[in-house]
Amino acid sequence: MNPAAQAEAQAKPKEEFKPQTKLVAAFFVDSVPFGGEQASASIGRNVDSIVPARLEKDGSAVPVEPNQRADGILLRRKHRDLNTHQRVVLQAFVPFANVRSLQYGE
Repeated sequence: MNPAAQAEAQAKPKEEFKPQTKLVAAFFVDSVPFGGEQASASIGRNVDSIVPARLEKDGSAVPVEPNQRADGILLRRKHRDLNTHQRVVLQAFVPFANVRSLQYGE
């Protein structure tokens, strides 16, 4: 390398890469009964959110706080029953034993 090329390479700042940290999709070993049998869940396609969760003593799934250990993921989707006009949030807890992989994005 000539001195001019070396100076240019040293003057150029290194490019910073930003990690993607938001869960956007999950893929399962066995299908999950969430809006029909699903082999995967993706935000915007069949779920509104995917969050790490733990199970409480009464069986309810609760999203984890920072520095807590999760038992699986919680799938959520807002649903409106057209017959009764009732609005509910559908939820399904999937243990990590049934999660093949998680995809991160923005």
